[in-house]
Amino acid sequence: MTWTLSLPDGTEVGQVAQENMIAAGALKGRWGAIAVAIADGAADGIAELVRAYRDARAAGRINPAQ
Repeated sequence: MTWTLSLPDGTEVGQVAQENMIAAGALKGRWGAIAVAIADGAADGIAELVRAYRDARAAGRINPAQ
């Protein structure tokens, strides 16, 4: 699964990718608890991506309008 962080104008900031082995058929029907586990597994990477973007913007490496 790949999570993409985008700005409101559609500009892509970056991506966080996950790869996990799961049992065959585990994603058939409702995802329920699996969706929570997937999001939880990506949370640290997404937070780091947001921090890196914020820091780059503050340092002037990214246009402040973005």
